[in-house]
Amino acid sequence: MADKQAVKQVDIGKGKDEEKWVKHYSSKHQILLVGEGDFSFSWCLARSFGSGSKIVASSLDSYDDVIQKYKNAKSNLESLKELGASTLHGVDATKMKHHLPLRMQKFDRIIFNFPHAGFYLKEDNNIMIDMHKELVENFFENANDMLQANGEIHVTHKTSPPFCHWNILELARRNYLGFIGRDDFKIEDYPGYRNKRGEGDRCDMHFPLGECGTFKFTSSHTLKRSQRLQDDRLTPLAVDFMEGASHSFSRPTHWSNSVNEVPMSECGRHMARFQEVFMHENPYKFLELQRINQPFSNGDSLSQHREIVRRYVWGEFQAGKVQGKKKVIEKKAKKFTFYLPWAYITNVKTELGTKPAPSMASFSSRGPNILEGSILKPDITAPGVRVIAAFTLATGPTGEDYDKRRTAFNTESAIMTTATTRDNNGDPILDSPNTRATPFAYGAGHVQPNRAADPGLVYDLTVNDFLNYLCSRGYTAKDLKLFTDKPYNCPESFSLTDFNYPSISVVNLNDTITITRRVKNVGYPGKYYIHVGEPTGVLVSVEPDNLEFKKLGEEKTFKLTFKLAPKWKLSCDVFGILTWSDGKHFVRSPLVVRPY
Repeated sequence: MADKQAVKQVDIGKGKDEEKWVKHYSSKHQILLVGEGDFSFSWCLARSFGSGSKIVASSLDSYDDVIQKYKNAKSNLESLKELGASTLHGVDATKMKHHLPLRMQKFDRIIFNFPHAGFYLKEDNNIMIDMHKELVENFFENANDMLQANGEIHVTHKTSPPFCHWNILELARRNYLGFIGRDDFKIEDYPGYRNKRGEGDRCDMHFPLGECGTFKFTSSHTLKRSQRLQDDRLTPLAVDFMEGASHSFSRPTHWSNSVNEVPMSECGRHMARFQEVFMHENPYKFLELQRINQPFSNGDSLSQHREIVRRYVWGEFQAGKVQGKKKVIEKKAKKFTFYLPWAYITNVKTELGTKPAPSMASFSSRGPNILEGSILKPDITAPGVRVIAAFTLATGPTGEDYDKRRTAFNTESAIMTTATTRDNNGDPILDSPNTRATPFAYGAGHVQPNRAADPGLVYDLTVNDFLNYLCSRGYTAKDLKLFTDKPYNCPESFSLTDFNYPSISVVNLNDTITITRRVKNVGYPGKYYIHVGEPTGVLVSVEPDNLEFKKLGEEKTFKLTFKLAPKWKLSCDVFGILTWSDGKHFVRSPLVVRPY
């Protein structure tokens, strides 16, 4: 019999259609292909199957861009249409579950061949690796919601450095995907497929494959459960109880004395709450386990800490006070012997190199800005508690008369546009309790002082900018005399959305809004290119898409247009990122779009 791993045909019964296989893919599978270049891979499958009726092939590029970039794309698309396949364009792999034609569809196989975030820097650059990881992680999150029962997600990916540093298995695990296995990828297994670079002047050329493989994942409820318990440091005994196991237990010999003891310390340990619940209708499921998904960190409330100590240290369970570890329950002629996990408090100590860090404190100031929605608050995140920082050009950092040091540019902009939104694991900063933080929690991100010393570009704010802001808030010429010693007449029209702030916030987006920003070069001459991570359901265009600076202090203006995606109704706050880069500097601005 022919191997399933090669192109083959299988007779599935008299009077039924013939099932055909191409490597991992069957003509009976509902297949979604993501990030297609010239559509040669989807054409290969459809041609081999003799039909494309169960294939949906998509590209990030528009139809016009696809035809322009790839010489064989038009014929491939026409062939797919003739074979009955569906083709979609402008499908972002990181938001595809919201794409209108895909919203209600489920697939047996979702395929993403050689995902790539773009050619901005060298492949071994950490920033470039982070961009690739973010692309793949967001793809996994979307694809997981689009799988049929027992469906699979396939990512074909290079396995040699630096591509192996993407840590695809870890990215999948975070999205509760179970790893099925990895097979070597051989392009000859897919007759007619031509891999493409996809960007730049050589977009229609192939790239060397080298060592690569197809990684296969599946959505796993079991993995999600076991991973959650593992994260909370629950024992295998607790896992069995969670499933309502109906057999007796004894303490495994390989457990140490502290395995069932859950440590609590300042630097963060997860706790598990155990409640004895006797189930009359189910004598076997007598222990219900719940958990508090809160790490012990400076960001968590003290009242919650007291509650945890009360429940765990003193062993106060709802079914009665526990006297020691061992407990025997006899119920309906069934005898259960088990050891109750318990907790203790360790000595206080300082830990360095804690991961992940930073994370947002629960008591940290939060957005949105209730006074003016067009200005994002907070501005920045930094270490410390109850810290308010400000600096004036009228004095030096020490405040002494002899200190003549002054900043050469807007330090607020420099700090904000060079901040990071990732922790020391390279993952998005977490909020309390362990949810992904947003700009309403960290503003532009966590401060990076060394990068702020060389920001490249700054969003400069002048005295007139602030006076215009006051004008928009209803201040009169008489009121403005309190802030300036010169007469100032308010402009006839001024939009707060054009206030030259480093962060960009848009409210009441019902159709299209265009705003203006101005940047100043505070570094060497260079050319900056735009990269936009669009908020979900919002199309963002920037004009011009590149800015060239020939001297220090030169200023350039650009416009951003925000437009709702077709047939999209904004119902919640959404977030994105805008980045200007010359290859060395990355000038980032958070994008916030609010429906009201």
